[in-house]
Amino acid sequence: MKKVIIAGAGCTLADCDRTSPTKKPPLDRGFFDRRPMTPYASDLRMVADYIKTHYGQELTAGGFNSLERVIAILYADIFGGALETQAFEAFRRLIRVFLRRLANTTNPLKPSPRRPIYRLLSHSLEEVSEAEDLTIITFNQDIHLEKTLLRLSTAYRWRRRVVFEFPDLYGVEFTNTTRPQSTRIFPESSGASGGVSLLKLHGSLNWYSVHDREDPSREELFDPAKNIYVTRRTTLDHTMKYREKHTFPIVVPPVIHKAQVLHDRLKPSWEAAEVALKQADEVVIVGYSCPVTDWESANLISRSLVSKPIRVSVIDPDPAVVIRYQSLGNLGHLSYFRTVSDYLTLSRR
Repeated sequence: MKKVIIAGAGCTLADCDRTSPTKKPPLDRGFFDRRPMTPYASDLRMVADYIKTHYGQELTAGGFNSLERVIAILYADIFGGALETQAFEAFRRLIRVFLRRLANTTNPLKPSPRRPIYRLLSHSLEEVSEAEDLTIITFNQDIHLEKTLLRLSTAYRWRRRVVFEFPDLYGVEFTNTTRPQSTRIFPESSGASGGVSLLKLHGSLNWYSVHDREDPSREELFDPAKNIYVTRRTTLDHTMKYREKHTFPIVVPPVIHKAQVLHDRLKPSWEAAEVALKQADEVVIVGYSCPVTDWESANLISRSLVSKPIRVSVIDPDPAVVIRYQSLGNLGHLSYFRTVSDYLTLSRR
């Protein structure tokens, strides 16, 4: 049996039910709500001024209180006229705010056998013959899934299986793997074949490029051929340096036509994701709403799963998400579960 888990922001949030709202990882909708954004107010001032001056709206107003919408506006203005310099500066600052907030809210998360995502991954490993038959496709840039896989791989029941091979699990060609002077690091790959694949289609906070200055230019930021490094840190710092040079995380911003800004080394991950989905016997979609503006991701899922006679399970507290997936076409046998616990309970019947 081959199984694929598609994970979105709600996947990480599933492990945050006891975390205060201001300390939870950000979602797209309501991203600019005042209270969670207070520590980042000075960084956001230019973004807010830009939207107010050119679009007459506050960041917290209605449809503008959306990370994806504001980034899409800025991205379009970067490549569409006289505002490109101002738009790029606002875009760069907003990306930094997003990455900083994501690191600050996910660094404290500690995987545990009691947490939903650990239980979901453990259950999935029970279902497959080999760990390599389990593929995780994620649109998240945090490293909570990596930390959960590492914790799971150290459990007694999985010690004889190759589960977690870092950084091989990404399937990305890195220029270098750095080992910081810290005890909180991912263990280096043993060189064994196999293990769970973790395909991060939107990049990752622990992947980065290296620059001579703190704020890379537009050409540097969107260079599809720049070198990619990966750090073994399990606690991320947005001010991290590499040999006294500045770094910037490799992430794909939530924009329409993201294929135009996709790094060359990430393209094989998208191809591997499509292969995994087409070969899957079961697909579980957890906490990913498949936004209508994310055409590439929607097309990937639709191409790979339409008319396949397999079980597709959607786990999300919002039942309206099922309607979104139904709109993609006939996705085989589609089941809905409000929580991971509901899915695990019914799957064992």
